[in-house]
Amino acid sequence: MSCGTRGTHGNDPDGDRDSQKLGSREVVAPEMGRLTQLGLTLSVPRPGWASRIAAFDLLAFGADAWPVAVWMHELEGENASYLALIPDTPAITAIPDIVAVGGVSRGIDAEILTIAVASAHRGLGLGGLLLDELLAIADEQGSESVFLEVRSRDAVAQSLYEGRGFEEVGRRPRYYHDDDALIMRRDRPAATQKGCQ
Repeated sequence: MSCGTRGTHGNDPDGDRDSQKLGSREVVAPEMGRLTQLGLTLSVPRPGWASRIAAFDLLAFGADAWPVAVWMHELEGENASYLALIPDTPAITAIPDIVAVGGVSRGIDAEILTIAVASAHRGLGLGGLLLDELLAIADEQGSESVFLEVRSRDAVAQSLYEGRGFEEVGRRPRYYHDDDALIMRRDRPAATQKGCQ
């Protein structure tokens, strides 16, 4: 999946809301049904969205947020794939509001670079949906393991990750401005590993 491709946005001219194309990936029901009920769609953010995403990131992560320049670099680059959940309505501006954003690096050892959900949309399973999409991207590109860092005091996020097969493998003291990070790893499920006997 290329960061330059963009998923469908807005109303589907054919009225078929059961699936959505994101680059070479297709998001299918029940995920699409749940997004449709919430008035959201999954999209690949463009570099022009960097300022909007940086502002969203600041609300989500405060002092640990990435600045606009980092987001621009990430969205222009080809070393990671990013997804955003946005309102499923025609935008008045060229850059939609951001409801959630996530990213995964490419490589044998992939990394979940970020996942954030707007406070008004938390508790709806959007973080899990985004994580599942990012893990599918990592699996499709042949990653053998996926790593991430999570705040040591964020039990909700840790539970989400553990539910997707992540296990704690280390700790980074003071990784965040006010907390340690737990390093977690998920090995690719054996059934999806290519060429394994």
